[in-house]
Amino acid sequence: MNVWDEPVRGVWASPGLTRLSGIESMRGFLERRFPAPPISRLTGLRPADAGLTHSVFTLPVTRWLLDATGHLMPSTAALVSDAPLGAAFGNSLPAGKVCTTSELSISYLRPAGMDAERLIAQAEVIKAGRTTGLTEARITDAQGRLLAHATSRLVVLDVPVFDDAPLPGPDDAPPTPDPWRREAEGAVADPAAFAGLTGREIFTGWLSGALPRPPVSHLTGIRPQEIGDDAVRWSMPASEWLCSPAPYLYGGATAMLADAALTSAVMPALPADVAFRPLDLKLRFLRPVWPGSGDLTAEGRLVHHGKSIAVTRGEVRAADGKVAILAESSLQLRPTGS
Repeated sequence: MNVWDEPVRGVWASPGLTRLSGIESMRGFLERRFPAPPISRLTGLRPADAGLTHSVFTLPVTRWLLDATGHLMPSTAALVSDAPLGAAFGNSLPAGKVCTTSELSISYLRPAGMDAERLIAQAEVIKAGRTTGLTEARITDAQGRLLAHATSRLVVLDVPVFDDAPLPGPDDAPPTPDPWRREAEGAVADPAAFAGLTGREIFTGWLSGALPRPPVSHLTGIRPQEIGDDAVRWSMPASEWLCSPAPYLYGGATAMLADAALTSAVMPALPADVAFRPLDLKLRFLRPVWPGSGDLTAEGRLVHHGKSIAVTRGEVRAADGKVAILAESSLQLRPTGS
């Protein structure tokens, strides 16, 4: 059975939390008095510290997060940082108000592998207003190496307060380990498997199964669907496993789908023995994505292909065809092995 087809673990959209302020709610999760949301049970993402203007989350580095090259998916930085970026501002909000991510921008500084051990995202408020906020985060590994820098624009929303709703209780002990604690499925291809292949041939190998599906595909269901002349398409189930405490999919999870499409959009034009890595990711969240609504699709298009830099753009669409995210990325191109 696919992980995303298993009965979901964790609690989200709990009405009792609406009667708490942001910091009261966050302290409940931090102290584990409240159950972890599904995205935490899936990946191990957890809060580590919180205050009125700052928040820290950690993410254990497991083989589940590896891409086809054996590195962490670059957008793992979004997975670990979207939560503290929102919480750093949201912790100061009173009951009846929450914040949601409007824009997320990440600059990738160095790739990471299993030796990172865990990712740590430390976020703080840059500017807090009545209706919007701006936050930034540094993403490091367990050795203190700086992997990425992120900023986020948050928008304040009014929500109904359910005064009579009970607060959720602590997590029950699961009958089996949570997915991130299990042995990862999938495989990482030997670098030699890519030698002499164009980007199109590598992408076609993923589609045909000639090249193995990486572990992150087995964890989230993210997978390539189509390659055209200057565009690619990916998909991912809108699984309940990807929910945060909010009633919709966690932005850091949908960012991974967007990043996969944008990063690989250079592959239709990529000659053999040329490597690429993303330098940044810029996302505009237009509407929430509801769990169980069918597959999300992401299209990435190549809009500039220079000698050393490529630029791609795209969008993530919900199953009803509506655009949920607008996205852009730039990539560095270099000869393999350089």
